[in-house]
Amino acid sequence: RQASDVQAYCDQRGWTLYTGPAYTDPGISAFGGANLRDGALGRFIADVKAGAFGSEPVALLIEDLDRFSRQHPLAVLPVLVDDLIGAGVTISQMERGRDISAASIRANQMELHELLLQLGSSHEFSKRLSARVADVQADMRQRVRQGQAVKPDAAPVWISLVDGQWQLNSYAEVVR
Repeated sequence: RQASDVQAYCDQRGWTLYTGPAYTDPGISAFGGANLRDGALGRFIADVKAGAFGSEPVALLIEDLDRFSRQHPLAVLPVLVDDLIGAGVTISQMERGRDISAASIRANQMELHELLLQLGSSHEFSKRLSARVADVQADMRQRVRQGQAVKPDAAPVWISLVDGQWQLNSYAEVVR
């Protein structure tokens, strides 16, 4: 979904889409920073720092800032500002049609404030969502313990519904 319109997006801006190895992190969490630590985003940043793109202008295309990181803003703002924007990378938020660069921040310092607000909003949303999911899972576990019905597709991974009865499955030992 996120990559579907990248070529058209680049064409609109007169940019040439990078054709080297892809920098994508499907399924890697932006909340805990795994994408920055272990993922392709971390590799991209390392490549930028190493000068792998030469003197050509570089833009990082992201669906929106919450796809970059959902970590606390204080943890990620230095990466965005120092490691990327400060190194000449343009951060292009495709969903907003917005390009953020050192030049755009110099021209309008409010962009830096907006970045901070977006990062904060992304982090707070993820925190709330995580708490809600944990509450739902705790409720399901409690209902299973009490013998109440739980939709099989929403049950904890370590139990299965077999012939109308809940049974521990092969994941139970891993969880244990």
